[in-house]
Amino acid sequence: MLHIFRKRQRPILWVILVVIIVTFVWFYGRGGKVFSQSRQAEQVGQIGTKIINQEDLNYAIRGVMIYLKLFLKYPPELMPNAEILKQEGWRRIIELNQAKKDGITVSKEEVRHAIEKIIFGGVGNFNPEVYEGIVHKIGGAMTPREFEDHIREELMIEKVKRYLSSSVIITDDDLKQAYDIDNTLIKLAYIPFYYKNYAKGQTVVSNEIEEFFYTNQEDFRVPQQVNLAYAVVKASPDKVVLEDEELQEYYDENKDQFAITNDVDSSEVSEFKSFEKVKSDIKKELTKQRALEAAYDKLEQLYFKMGDSLGNNLDKMTKEFHANAKKLNIPVVETGWVALEDQISGLSNSYEIIRSALSAKEGNVSDLIQLPDDCYLIYLVKDKRETYLPELTDKGVKELVKNEIIKRRSLTMARQAAEQLRQTLSKSKKSFVKAAESLGYKSEVTVPLDRNSGIQKIGCPAEIVSKLFAFPVNVSVVVPFASGYILACPIEYYEADNTLMYAEESKLKEKLFRQEAGMLINSWLMQGAKKLKVKDTGQQQ
Repeated sequence: MLHIFRKRQRPILWVILVVIIVTFVWFYGRGGKVFSQSRQAEQVGQIGTKIINQEDLNYAIRGVMIYLKLFLKYPPELMPNAEILKQEGWRRIIELNQAKKDGITVSKEEVRHAIEKIIFGGVGNFNPEVYEGIVHKIGGAMTPREFEDHIREELMIEKVKRYLSSSVIITDDDLKQAYDIDNTLIKLAYIPFYYKNYAKGQTVVSNEIEEFFYTNQEDFRVPQQVNLAYAVVKASPDKVVLEDEELQEYYDENKDQFAITNDVDSSEVSEFKSFEKVKSDIKKELTKQRALEAAYDKLEQLYFKMGDSLGNNLDKMTKEFHANAKKLNIPVVETGWVALEDQISGLSNSYEIIRSALSAKEGNVSDLIQLPDDCYLIYLVKDKRETYLPELTDKGVKELVKNEIIKRRSLTMARQAAEQLRQTLSKSKKSFVKAAESLGYKSEVTVPLDRNSGIQKIGCPAEIVSKLFAFPVNVSVVVPFASGYILACPIEYYEADNTLMYAEESKLKEKLFRQEAGMLINSWLMQGAKKLKVKDTGQQQ
């Protein structure tokens, strides 16, 4: 076939050229109007006069994914959902537009060195034989040229961030102020006013339900949801049996862990802790490792079994998920419909699991995920549904609207009751606790809290507590919390001990540097976002 092509190369090229000319005439001549309309339909926004089309946005999203996978080492289960990726894509477009306006450039050598360092472990280690395979593994069908363009753009953004960060100066006064803020404690007295206490006996008429629903319809939007079946295997240290020979082998292979140095400033090792002294610690560590490995191996069997079910319909896959788990004596839990803000009972990291599931396809079986409490989990995505506005006639919607009306009324009543008590107590010369007690109100008193602590007993978040630091002792204020309002009053402050500041000076300085640099970078980004106009962003490709 190849020799035929070479023999007739000139006539074939003429045919191709004629086709190209005819196509060009159709698009830009009589058909030009159609082509123009197609291009306009692609437009999803603009920065100043620069038009951003759907492919530009998709390209930026691919760049975001390269950054997450390659630079931040995001595992697949933690990749953001499509909506967040779209937002990050716009952010990247703005960053790059600003970087180019500021004259930031990156050379081919810088791109090559970055690839060598990140992928191959050091400058000069480039391996062309495996490079293209690595690109495909990270970027899918992406070409090496596009991959390198994304690396170049990421280096441009990093250059700007480094330049902006270089102007940050942290003074001793900055450190002292930050230390005071972080380490001053507050003790609060508070009286909760739960909205449910004001909900009893309230009635709502049907026309009020209809009016409230159509006035506040967006408040009833159902968020993106996913329906999962998941299996968990917990590590069982009590089933692990270890021989002394295994403990001795671990000690011999990891002896540096048990080194003793006479001089803390010396790198010379003078001796090691004896095996007998560390034997119990080794046993504890090895037992935990073996228990986790056994849990992983058991759940991995379910993962491999589900590989045979890929491509089946969802009902069949769900039945096979349950059946395979049952054979392995692994319990399966059905979540029902859950959204990102929901909590899956018994799972401490529900947010990460739901977020990864929302990004997955229906019928997807996740990789094994390690949970904080020595467990491994996999899930099956049974079904997904996008965000939508329900109709008032949908099942349960009228009851939902009725409950929301009652809740908002009750919250208003709770706030008014708290405010009325605040005004009464402000006229008393007694302390907050005693003045409230004289009126029949029992105050709750917290332990000393910092600005990052909430009032756990009532679910009052740290954001609310941090605002109470602005009020002097015995001055009360009404603030909201999840279940209503509280009348809160600082009753004692514990000043920070500045003599201890220098023990954590380096960490504090690093924290302040990140905060200040972040503010500068965000300010720079906002300058670029001023001229941004986003239209309908269409579908991500």
